[in-house]
Amino acid sequence: MYNKIDCEEYKSLLNLAISLKIIDAKSCKGSITCLIGKIKKYYNDFSISLKLEEITLIKEILEKLKLENEQEEFYNELLSAEENLTEQLNSYFISR
Repeated sequence: MYNKIDCEEYKSLLNLAISLKIIDAKSCKGSITCLIGKIKKYYNDFSISLKLEEITLIKEILEKLKLENEQEEFYNELLSAEENLTEQLNSYFISR
């Protein structure tokens, strides 16, 4: 399962976790599902706003690992946030 995720994707996800100040992110020691779990918990506990590229990264990793169903609620929240941000960006560029 993990061979579908390359080192750069893992590093990007780890950097995201660190930028969100998830203190124990490095304790995952290479476990992508551990990192996603920590980001999900932080996302839910603090109602943080992720950037579009951060949402896309997490969503793509969930899809590659075929975890969309297992993490359905979180995945749907990411889809909704992605849609909202895309609409905001589109309306911004249309209004310019």
